[in-house]
Amino acid sequence: STSITYVDWGDGNTNEYTGFTSSGSATHTYANEGQYVIKVWCTGQYWLRGSSGTSGILGSSTLNAALIKLYIGENYSQIASSLLYDTKNIQVLNIPNDVTNTNLPSLFTYSCYSLRTMIIPRNFTTQSYATGGSNGLCNQCYALKYLILPNSITQINVYLCNACYNLEKVVLPISVPTYYTDNSFNGCRSLKKVILPKDLVTVGRSMFENCTQLTNIALPLTIAQISSRA
Repeated sequence: STSITYVDWGDGNTNEYTGFTSSGSATHTYANEGQYVIKVWCTGQYWLRGSSGTSGILGSSTLNAALIKLYIGENYSQIASSLLYDTKNIQVLNIPNDVTNTNLPSLFTYSCYSLRTMIIPRNFTTQSYATGGSNGLCNQCYALKYLILPNSITQINVYLCNACYNLEKVVLPISVPTYYTDNSFNGCRSLKKVILPKDLVTVGRSMFENCTQLTNIALPLTIAQISSRA
């Protein structure tokens, strides 16, 4: 079982929230505008739950709009679908190495317009997948410049980095047995370099469409199909 035992809201308020349980909730009002570091203490393993729409990380559209950085501590057990859905102002995301659920689910960082840095641990297992559905891992992460996926990733779905306008470089795993490549980099108009898996079979529909600065790309000898508007 998991419970949150203490919340420090970062403004020196003595009325910090205690006794939070998995079925409860906590609210806080700041006296002044500014940037605050919120710290949460938990017992047992925990995960931050996301949901569709704009509720996202802690069930609060207000918090989602204000969140700039997220550092996840020890005992984090699961990456939730829609964890950072529509968190438009987040810039930095750091995932701990000891996370026990090693999948990167759908809508994970969808529409994180300001996300510049995302650190993905190297311990993701061969059961991992990098995206889900039609809403890829970094779909519409406009500010993201670099993406490196660990070699343990074995499946990548469509819309991996669709409309990542400032993305300059992508390093994919050496081998990806299952890669659905449609719209992987569609609209990545700053993309200059992509290192593709050595066993890539298909260049999917609109995979590199509108990549206006990508002048050269090395395709592996395993390529058997190049789709329309690739």
